[in-house]
Amino acid sequence: MPETYPVGIELDKAIANVGSDADIILREGDRLIIPQYNGTVKINGAVMNPNTVGYVEGKSVSYYIDQAGGFSSDAKKRNTYIFYMNGMQAKVGHNAKVRPGCEIIVPTKAQSKLSLAETLSIGSSAASIAAVIATIANLLK
Repeated sequence: MPETYPVGIELDKAIANVGSDADIILREGDRLIIPQYNGTVKINGAVMNPNTVGYVEGKSVSYYIDQAGGFSSDAKKRNTYIFYMNGMQAKVGHNAKVRPGCEIIVPTKAQSKLSLAETLSIGSSAASIAAVIATIANLLK
């Protein structure tokens, strides 16, 4: 049995532009799944309070981010994406529009640096170990 996988399409564009790239060819066994209307927008990832809110026509991504308390300190704002109910996705800032039922994802920055407290803790531990070694060395003389 061949693998099955979803293909996100924009049905309105396929119908309006017969023969275009949007008008995909269906084969025997293909299924069209049209999701039920969902009047919400989900906001997840590096936001203060991941949340699902009601869709408001014409509102921007920043409006929905604000509804989730804004970006958290580790947010990778420039890589924010919108995932649509039809399976497609768009990077925010590239003509991506919020639609009913979509999900806005804000990724987190990779934590590559130690905080000041962690650095001081490691330094203090190393100094304590060095003092113990020096004490043992003095006792063995």
